[in-house]
Amino acid sequence: MTLIVKKVRIPVIKATLMVTSAVFRAMLLGDWKDKDQNEIQLPGKRLESFIPFLRCIYPDLKDRVTG
Repeated sequence: MTLIVKKVRIPVIKATLMVTSAVFRAMLLGDWKDKDQNEIQLPGKRLESFIPFLRCIYPDLKDRVTG
């Protein structure tokens, strides 16, 4: 699965997102129109705010994701 934040493509593991985030779990298991897509855009999210979240669930992320 790939998340897209401000045109930056971020590869993620769907199961990891669902285990670590109640919001992503609700989105990906609930009645959300994009839940079965391989790419999900996150409009309105700022990359510089989203990267710290990703580093919490992927501690080895380091600087692979940059704006």
